[in-house]
Amino acid sequence: LRVNSIASYSDCIKLLINFACTRLAVQPEDLSVDQFTRELVIDFLDDLESNRQNGAATRNQRLAAIKTFFHFLAYNVPELMHLNETIQAIRQKKTDYTPPPSMTIEEVDAIAAVPDPTRLIGARDKALVKLLYNSGGRAQEVADLRICDIRFDTPATVTLTGKGGKTRVIPLWED
Repeated sequence: LRVNSIASYSDCIKLLINFACTRLAVQPEDLSVDQFTRELVIDFLDDLESNRQNGAATRNQRLAAIKTFFHFLAYNVPELMHLNETIQAIRQKKTDYTPPPSMTIEEVDAIAAVPDPTRLIGARDKALVKLLYNSGGRAQEVADLRICDIRFDTPATVTLTGKGGKTRVIPLWED
């Protein structure tokens, strides 16, 4: 897991523990794993939406963190398998996903025309804009590129490493 994912999961578990302590009127050190029932987790998720004003996507992300945590517990403490199964059975909420609008070729060309390609930094910036558009890569994926990730032979390609360490090879346009 990446640093941000770990921080997010940690934050979720802290919120869950605080919720459980408040709901059950106990201190964190007095909590036991068997008090984390399916109903308590569902109530926590509902509380995220109603009191913390979290959207369905955030609720789903928190649920994923909780499922990961309980999977870890069951793996290390087999007696908790049944509890893990009840947590894994909690369904995510449906979310409306609208992909971000894409730029037109003219808009990309206008942005790529701004850097001065006769200067080294301008040539770099123009190449970065074209690479981002051509590959569909995330800014972080392009920022993490190494020289060995780019192949200039025909057909030219770039190997991008994305979230979760997944790699993909993208053919590059001639320009």
